[in-house]
Amino acid sequence: MRTAPTNGARPMSRRDVVSATEIASFVYCPEQWRLQHGLGNESENVASLSRGEAFHAKNASVEVGTRRASWAGLILVALALVVLLVARAFFMLRH
Repeated sequence: MRTAPTNGARPMSRRDVVSATEIASFVYCPEQWRLQHGLGNESENVASLSRGEAFHAKNASVEVGTRRASWAGLILVALALVVLLVARAFFMLRH
């Protein structure tokens, strides 16, 4: 939510905010940033960009599944250790 400035300055607009993508673009190539964001030129490789975005979205979902599987595996190992310790303690008390 934007609030009116109290010091007489103009309110912030979307143009005043620099995104992480713009920063990365500038760090990678200041001329690329100038052409795209400064002059407003569109990329000529829109199809490649779309394929790249789809590829990264697919990989992100795979990584989430892999992370969940890893946590499930750790929980199962921890549970197995607890069961082994309880079983060992139980048999030690019986003998």
